Parts: sequence; structure tokens; C-alpha cells
Amino acid sequence: TDHVKSYIYLIVNILFAMEKYKNANKNENRKLITYRIDRASAVDHMKHNKFVQGFYSTCKWGFLEEYAHSKENIVLLEIHRDENVPYLDFEKIFESFYAKPQEAEILLPFHTRIKSVNKIQMSNEEKEKYVDKNGNPPIGKYAVTLVSGYNDEDTDASYNDIQDVYNEITSEEAVAYIKKCINILIKKEVLSDEDKKFYCEWKKKFHSYIKKALNIKLKTSSNEIV
Repeated sequence: TDHVKSYIYLIVNILFAMEKYKNANKNENRKLITYRIDRASAVDHMKHNKFVQGFYSTCKWGFLEEYAHSKENIVLLEIHRDENVPYLDFEKIFESFYAKPQEAEILLPFHTRIKSVNKIQMSNEEKEKYVDKNGNPPIGKYAVTLVSGYNDEDTDASYNDIQDVYNEITSEEAVAYIKKCINILIKKEVLSDEDKKFYCEWKKKFHSYIKKALNIKLKTSSNEIV
């Protein structure tokens, strides 16, 4: 349970840092298009769910060739975001201490809303340069437009409103059950209907808590939450 609590604390504070960083650099003439190479299945997920599933790593200066060669059935993604989408610019934050400056990473928050996913023209040079691990060219190139805000629910809540949720998702019983489900998935086995229901409901409560805790932290600039 301590690990889950630490994980929650870390996520909320990363999201808080993204919001603060975005606000501090809002008036700067910054690049709002970044790039990512992903699997084709990611496009299907984006079109269906309309949100970014996890923390989303993108590159400021173009597509990273090595990421194409390490995957199969790839797509090229141009990520267009509005100026209100929170982010972290690792190149500027770490400066000379940045271990991988060639990545020029812009990190975007999980569950950022997706406004549109549109197929765009891919050049012959891109087809030849960004081949996958099997030597095949990208399946396609897409422009993905991200907009600020969470994809689903009202994030307004008070500290007292969310404590029961926090206690529920971090209880020893819940964490043990989630570990069991994750181990099943790691083995690429199928969850039972009962396990799947618990896993999905826990994840929904987890995401809800993160969003509401962040909202309270932004309003109060307090470390009281998690």
C-alpha cells in the first residue's frame, strides 16, 4: 500500500508541475507541434476513446528514427496541442544535465482530451527513413489535435469529498486484488468477469481521485492532498 500511495503522490505532483510550468511559460513563443512514433493500434485507441491514455512523451524537433526501428506496424504522429495543455519541457528544465538531449522531450499529461485524429500526407523520405523493426514503412501519418481539460468528468471536489475514495483505493485488500489482476495480465492470461469488473472500477476511482486531488492542489497550492 505504501508503494501505491507514493505512486499517487508522484503522479499528482508531476501533473501539478506541468500546470505550473505551462502557466509560467504561457507568453513564450513556443513550439506547439511535437512528434511521436507509435504503433498503429494507438491510433485506433485515440479515435475510440478520445483521450491520451498515459503520460505522453513527444519530441520537439521531429521523429526519432531509433523508435521506429524498435517497433512494428508503426505510424507517425504529429501532435498539435493548444496553449492551455499542461506540459514539461525536459530540455529546458534539465539544461546541461539532460541525459538524452537528442530526445528534446515534451511530456504531456495522461487523459488529455483528443479533439481530432486526421490522416495526412507522408513523404517518400519519411517512408524510407522511418521503417519498422521488420523493414516496413509506416502504415500512415496522422495529425492528432489535443485540447486542455480532462476527457470525462467534473473534477471539482473538496478535501473531505475524496478521502473515502483515497482510503478505498489504497486499502490493503484493494491493493492485493489489483496486484493479483496485474500479475494475470502480465502473464497474458484472461481476467475473470469478477476480476475485470474490480480492476476497471478501481482504475476509474484511481483516475477520478488523481484529477480531483490535482484540482484541489491547484486551488490551494497545498501539500495537504496525498
